[in-house]
Amino acid sequence: MSKATLYRRQDKAREALCHKSKDFTWVIQVKTAESKITNLIYLKHTLELVEPLKAALRSCNTSLLKAYYHSLEDTRFGIILEKITAVINDDTRYTKGCLNMRTQKCYAVKPNINEFLDIARRTYTEIVDDIAGMITQLAEKYNLPMKTSFSSARGFFIQMTVDCSALPNGQLPSEFTKITKMKNTYSFTSADLIKMNERCQESLREIYHMTYL
Repeated sequence: MSKATLYRRQDKAREALCHKSKDFTWVIQVKTAESKITNLIYLKHTLELVEPLKAALRSCNTSLLKAYYHSLEDTRFGIILEKITAVINDDTRYTKGCLNMRTQKCYAVKPNINEFLDIARRTYTEIVDDIAGMITQLAEKYNLPMKTSFSSARGFFIQMTVDCSALPNGQLPSEFTKITKMKNTYSFTSADLIKMNERCQESLREIYHMTYL
C-alpha cells in the first residue's frame, strides 16, 4: 500500500471519527436539555402546590405543622414561580403517562418566544397526526380494529385486540413487523411507521434543544 493511499484512509477515518464525536455530543446535549426541561416542570408543579398546602395547614395547631406552615411563607417560592411562568405555559405540569409527559415537555415554553421552536412544534404535531392517519388507513385497508399506541421503548406502534381466527390464515399481513402477542392483543409496526417514528424523534430533539436554549 502506497503512503498516499494510507494517508487518504487515515484522513477518512479521522473524518468519520470526528462526525461520530459530533453526533455523540449532540445526543448528550439533547438528553441534558430534556432532563432540565423535565426538572423545570417538576419544580413548577411543586411550587404551584405551595399555596394549597399553606391553606390546608393554616388552621393546624400542632407545633410541627405550624412550623411547616411558616416555612411555606417564604416569599422566594412565589418569586421563583413568577420567573418560571414568564416563559413556561400556565397549564404545563407533571402528568402521568410517558406520552402525556412528552407533550408537556414539547409545549412547555409559551408560543411566540422562539419562532423556530414554534415551527419545530408544528412539524412534530403534523408528524403525530400523520402517524394516526396512517394507522387509521391501515385499519380500513385490512378491515381490522387497529389503534395507535405508544411506549417509551417503542415509540408509536399499532395495537389491536382480535381473535386470530379473524386474520387471514391466522396471521397479520406481511407488511407488519416486530409482532408480539399477549392473549388476543397484537402489537406490531411497519417499515413506514418506523421511518415516521425516526422523523418524530428528530423533531423532538430539535424541540428539546431549542426549548433549553
